[in-house]
Amino acid sequence: MITVAIAADHDDKKFGYTLNQIFSRYFALQKEQGLSHSFVVKDFDSLCSGGEVPEALLIIYKNICTIKKEKIPSQALAVVDSTNRELVHFVSKTKLPAITCGMASMDTITLSSITEESAVINLQRTITCLDGQLVEPQEIPIKLHSAAGKYAIMAAAAALIASGCLDILTSGGL
Repeated sequence: MITVAIAADHDDKKFGYTLNQIFSRYFALQKEQGLSHSFVVKDFDSLCSGGEVPEALLIIYKNICTIKKEKIPSQALAVVDSTNRELVHFVSKTKLPAITCGMASMDTITLSSITEESAVINLQRTITCLDGQLVEPQEIPIKLHSAAGKYAIMAAAAALIASGCLDILTSGGL
């Protein structure tokens, strides 16, 4: 089971809603721990206040949020928007491995092209998935099922790739 924590301000509910909508197409999402589903999506605040530490954690950052050290499992990975320099600096201080998303050549994930119906994700660096599997650099054409911001598209793609679900991304889209 992979726990996905969405670190976003309470004012930015659309970002969390968009990611939940994307993930719910493929996974049984459970907002409370205890049930053994493929993805457990929690907002950051409920993760920090809960008692159990997840076995694998993927934190999709939209804004800076702190997380207690004891809540970070050995299998943890951050997804960050590289245009938010303050956030990138914050995540680097946590020493979490990170996947950067943005339109710069230094980012791990970028968009090569985007239309209303499709996008091409450009994976510019090898990603080590949470299960240890490697995904090599490549361009990944995907179908878009609904409108989403560029960062939400890249963050969702990063989460699916890092969780070992590249096949879902390529066959089903976002």
